[in-house]
Amino acid sequence: MLTSPITVVLKNGKEVTLKSPLPVNASAVLTFVRQLFHESSENLNGPPAQFDLISQKQEAEFLESLIGAPKDFMICAFYKKAVVGNLNLQQIATPVSEHCGQFGIGVLNSFQNIGLGAALLKQCIVEANRHGIWNLRMTVRTFNKPAIALYEKLGFRRVGTLHAVAKIGEKYLDEYLYQRIEEGRS
Repeated sequence: MLTSPITVVLKNGKEVTLKSPLPVNASAVLTFVRQLFHESSENLNGPPAQFDLISQKQEAEFLESLIGAPKDFMICAFYKKAVVGNLNLQQIATPVSEHCGQFGIGVLNSFQNIGLGAALLKQCIVEANRHGIWNLRMTVRTFNKPAIALYEKLGFRRVGTLHAVAKIGEKYLDEYLYQRIEEGRS
């Protein structure tokens, strides 16, 4: 599914465009995810080299598949022609949970703490609601205090702790489970 593009001015004055990436953006998206995983793999669900062997063609095919998805979407933050952040939402694909979605979000270190994560997440909430997904959930490593503060600021509530669900190096780490239900829906 394609999302509606918007332009956002960040706290540092830089303008970014939040929009769904197209297959022609595969190179920029791939450059972004490679850098993101090398910078922040301890917060993500894969090793630093997770995307190093993915080809531009494979990424373009993935982006093409999102266009045809009924409710799944990706929003990328484009600064000039570079992707500097993204959010990927997947609808829960069971008939009784079609109003639910799960997302992952990532922002390059050089674009953190200037409002980009909040802009991506706010746009996700708008787009998800527009398509009938009003129950959002995600997990976050318990040590990721900046992300936790962002989620709570935007109305997500911690609903549980998942123990030893991520193995980073030789350590098993816990994650918090967060949920946001659109007001008036539960």
